[in-house]
Amino acid sequence: HKGNGKCDTSKGWRLPTQREMLMVYTVKDQLEANSAFSKFTAENYWTMTSDLSAQYVINFSNGICVYGNFFGNNNKLQYRCVREVQ
Repeated sequence: HKGNGKCDTSKGWRLPTQREMLMVYTVKDQLEANSAFSKFTAENYWTMTSDLSAQYVINFSNGICVYGNFFGNNNKLQYRCVREVQ
């Protein structure tokens, strides 16, 4: 929801699902070891997994998945876009 328009969908980029973002968390150290990859902050990251009342976010300080209403304008969460590798 909040990430809508943030990813270049014309090139296949999109917000990750809850499971994809948890996988990114598990390999974040390897990703950050690549000098071309910017570091993650120890904050909550949006996922595309949601329903009409709540959203799943992944906390990158501890890897915990949080389900709650983060749709308010006061929530400034991080995002990382993903795309299929072919």
